[in-house]
Amino acid sequence: MKKRNIQAPATKGDIDDAVAQIAVVIEKALEDYPTKKDLDKKLEKFVTKDDLKAAEKKLEDKIDDVAGDVSDIRRRVIDLETDTVSRRDFNEFKAKVLPT
Repeated sequence: MKKRNIQAPATKGDIDDAVAQIAVVIEKALEDYPTKKDLDKKLEKFVTKDDLKAAEKKLEDKIDDVAGDVSDIRRRVIDLETDTVSRRDFNEFKAKVLPT
């Protein structure tokens, strides 16, 4: 690498040299990173497609359970709304049943 006087204006050659040096550094840095294919191979060692399908099935079952629970809660709330005696009706009943 040649020394350059930083006070002198950059020439086209200086800029080309800098770009080439940057390109070399980037290429070397990228060599250390695995490709997508490499990552997929490593991932297959830990998680198989069958594992993912089993996890998906388990998740779908849980979603169905939650949906069933929500429907049950919704039905109970509707039942409470329709079966709950109004305050006025309760007070009238209480007045008839309990001695004053």
